[in-house]
Amino acid sequence: MLRLKPTYLPRGTVEKLNLQNIWTDGVRGLILDLDNTIMRPRSGEFCTVVLPWLKQAQQLGFKLIIVTNNTNEKYLKSIASTLDGLNLPMITKAGKPRRGKLREALEYLELPAAEVCIIGDRVLTDVWGGVRLSMKTAFVEPLLGEQENIAYRFLRKLEKTFLNES
Repeated sequence: MLRLKPTYLPRGTVEKLNLQNIWTDGVRGLILDLDNTIMRPRSGEFCTVVLPWLKQAQQLGFKLIIVTNNTNEKYLKSIASTLDGLNLPMITKAGKPRRGKLREALEYLELPAAEVCIIGDRVLTDVWGGVRLSMKTAFVEPLLGEQENIAYRFLRKLEKTFLNES
């Protein structure tokens, strides 16, 4: 069975991820998943707990970029001004865990993979994509949690079997 052990496993949503510890580990860039990681899906807004975390990451000196599999042009266009206001560039239609758009993100950050952490709420897209490029990885709980539909909750339980938590 494929085992995917994230570098960081905060046991909570993204704001539980300790940025100071990641910085101390030599990480200088963060690739952020969008939906359910830093923004509730289809909301177009940051949660009150995520915005301070993003600002802290920027204050610490992290280079940031969003890489999302989202393909909904209308939605992505609607959040563009919000992201611009935070100086958060975004790569869309990434097809994670495929490596192409993740390599593009590394080029944008101008950092080697060893100095970048990909942060996301999906094991088989975000964590696997990062592992495939030898990045550090962080698996966070989805912002929607129990509010997700039953199919997504089932998929998440299935994905967790791929984690090597030992």
